[in-house]
Amino acid sequence: MKRLMSVLLVLILVLGTVAGLSVSGSAASGTLTVTASGGNSVTVAVGQEIVFTTCLYAGSSAIVNAQGYVTYDASKLSTYAYGAPRSSGGTYYTAYSFPNIEGVSVLSNSGNAGAIYFNFSDSQGVATFDSSGLVFCRYRFKATAAGSATITTTMEYMLNEDEEHVYYASVPSSSINPTLTSTVEAASYVYGDANGDYSVTVADVTTVQKLCAGGSVSYNATAADANGDGSVSLSDAVIVRKYLAGLLSSTSDIGTSHFASNDHY
Repeated sequence: MKRLMSVLLVLILVLGTVAGLSVSGSAASGTLTVTASGGNSVTVAVGQEIVFTTCLYAGSSAIVNAQGYVTYDASKLSTYAYGAPRSSGGTYYTAYSFPNIEGVSVLSNSGNAGAIYFNFSDSQGVATFDSSGLVFCRYRFKATAAGSATITTTMEYMLNEDEEHVYYASVPSSSINPTLTSTVEAASYVYGDANGDYSVTVADVTTVQKLCAGGSVSYNATAADANGDGSVSLSDAVIVRKYLAGLLSSTSDIGTSHFASNDHY
């Protein structure tokens, strides 16, 4: 009798969830190996997000002007527009970030897919980049196809406080010897993605409901805890349903990727 009641409860909950929702197709399959040029590699599922970070070391001279670009395989990686700022303030979850520089202009050139250009001039408060671990730029991508891809940062020029041009790699300077080091990091999970396919759909609601009804399901306990109270319950399914219906506020983390090093890229 208990088993029958559990099955009936699952059916009722699932049918109630599906009604009125537009369900997206199944997640794409396969894996993509992404390499930071001159750095590490990660293998991710198609649909999974990646953060690409470049650190700059320029000795003791402050960089006040620079121009360059990031290139990537647009057939296997997609980046976002600039990302919506959160109503609570801050710039986390943006697509492009220069956390130690002010006044940066970034352009994703629609006529040259796979290239993102940046420059800044006469910035105030620019760090000296005398630490090899100081972040110069950071980008968020999503894997869209299987295979392999490389992401590269290229500096066309940099200008120091004394207005001396430093052409990266081609014309090294005795006073400034700039070096770039890049890394890629894969997202650990997506908030609300109970079944671990790196997307939030009605399937995640169903997974939580089956789990709460005593069913045997494969799930990510951390991601499934949509309300962050330390446990997985039907209230988590309710929150994801609201997300799918567009009823959550802009400050909600549901549908966003978690990165082990920093949640707020």
